[in-house]
Amino acid sequence: MEANKHSIFSILNSGPVQFLLPVYQRQYCWDTEQWKQFWDDIIKMIKQPNKKGHFIGSIVNIATKSAPMDVKKYILIDGQQRIATITLLAILLRNHARENTEETDLNAEKIRDELLTNNSYYKGNDRYKLLL
Repeated sequence: MEANKHSIFSILNSGPVQFLLPVYQRQYCWDTEQWKQFWDDIIKMIKQPNKKGHFIGSIVNIATKSAPMDVKKYILIDGQQRIATITLLAILLRNHARENTEETDLNAEKIRDELLTNNSYYKGNDRYKLLL
């Protein structure tokens, strides 16, 4: 087993990768309380621009076999609730950027390409960073 420290952005934006949620994992269960804590943490980070980062918890995964040119696939063992929540937040940011192109500096395509999908060359489910 190997443990490394990475930002969530570097994990999601590390090339063509896909995180798989196995059927035996519990269903997504964050409700208002967990989302409020998550949002409060984001607001705190924004208000402290010199802060280096925020620990969101461990993400434990196991690499699956893949061919050299395939999407690298990882089975999520721990951290599936956090990855799913961050993915949902990225979808909301992407949608907001699409609907408010003149009012925001957010780039919908960049959010989609770096956080939500691999690239347009991959077809079917291989396009998505997170697969339920």
